[in-house]
Amino acid sequence: MLTILKFKFTIKSVEMLSIKTTEASAILKVRLDILRKGMTLDDCHFSGDNDPESIHFAALDSDQIIGCCTLTVNPQSAINDSYYQLRGMAVLEDYQGSGIGRKLLHAAESKLIELGKHVLWFNARTSAVGFYQKYGYQVLGNEFEIEGVGPHYKMYKAIS
Repeated sequence: MLTILKFKFTIKSVEMLSIKTTEASAILKVRLDILRKGMTLDDCHFSGDNDPESIHFAALDSDQIIGCCTLTVNPQSAINDSYYQLRGMAVLEDYQGSGIGRKLLHAAESKLIELGKHVLWFNARTSAVGFYQKYGYQVLGNEFEIEGVGPHYKMYKAIS
């Protein structure tokens, strides 16, 4: 007996991928689609978005924003030598698994090195912990809940 398996491939080809810095307003739609489903664009603004030291990255396929992340100044953490927090890391579903998240993470780390910062930390969704561990990030502490968003772990990495 022959079994035919059918797979639906949704990953779009990324022909003209680039990572650029941008304004927070440019990446809100990606945050909404991935991180704040069922909410409003207003729910996608993070504290610190408009801080002049915050850095917003957009992954673009041609001229369409397909992923994003933000480095926000937040020295209030349990990790020594930390200063920047990664926030709002998101890649549109059709592009997930194609290396865009890795490229965004690398862009953020490279910027920190340029700024002379040595630790990056963030609150990772429990479902994303494995992704970050592949790139050397470590879990710090126990799982906790961010109200309205879900379970998270604090993670960090020494950047060199």
